[in-house]
Amino acid sequence: MDVPAECRDYFIFATVRNPYWRLLSHYRHRHKHYSDTVGTWTFSDYVQVAVERRFSQFGLNNDEPCVLYPRHYYVTHFLRVEDLETEWFRLPFLEDNPIALPILNQSQHQCGEYTVELADLVYEFYKEDFVRFDYERESWRA
Repeated sequence: MDVPAECRDYFIFATVRNPYWRLLSHYRHRHKHYSDTVGTWTFSDYVQVAVERRFSQFGLNNDEPCVLYPRHYYVTHFLRVEDLETEWFRLPFLEDNPIALPILNQSQHQCGEYTVELADLVYEFYKEDFVRFDYERESWRA
């Protein structure tokens, strides 16, 4: 989709996150807050439900790849969360008037939740995100 003519002078930005860590973070959040369903699942169970797009059966939104989000159609700048402090200052509207960026709600991830098999499933499901946002296939090991 093209940016509408009336919006072409705007800078529209969104943040994206490494798909491995995004899915793990969603699992941890849902595991904690949805005890009747996700709270009983292993991370492996969660990945399987995600790649099969079955979350709606449990009253939850599917964890679709970011490239499919309609709100991203008009985005002019994507910022990777992992590099946010650097990428933030590359936004054109901040060149002459930098604004400090507070970093809130950071969580540390451990790769121990992933196995090669789970990482492969996640990679295939989010492959468009890996390619579009330049994430490494093996980044789950980091």
